[in-house]
Amino acid sequence: MTTRPRALLLIGPTGSGKSPIGTLLEGLGPFRHFDFGAELRAAAEGRRDLAPADRAFVRHLLDRHLLLPDDRFDLALRLLQRFIARRRFDPSSEWLVLNGLPRHVGQARDLEPFVSVEH
Repeated sequence: MTTRPRALLLIGPTGSGKSPIGTLLEGLGPFRHFDFGAELRAAAEGRRDLAPADRAFVRHLLDRHLLLPDDRFDLALRLLQRFIARRRFDPSSEWLVLNGLPRHVGQARDLEPFVSVEH
């Protein structure tokens, strides 16, 4: 990516309505809703292009309700980059709505070179 996409970050506990809000925003305007949990579930089911070992790792995390460890943040970045490509995201006119990523300050720091979370 040459231009860092502008992003909004949805924050809230599980079940607080982040996914419906992201879907609503996507329907209302120039937004693309990146639901990290949905992307992980799709990856575990084989609906995303991941190596078999990565797919098994994601299934392991989901089966045990674990968060993605920091040393595997590359997996989150790959899913995000593939989402951007698959959805034909246009950083000059669209915004990313981030849901479930980043989970903490370290992930936000790792994500910073790739997206610009606006505040």
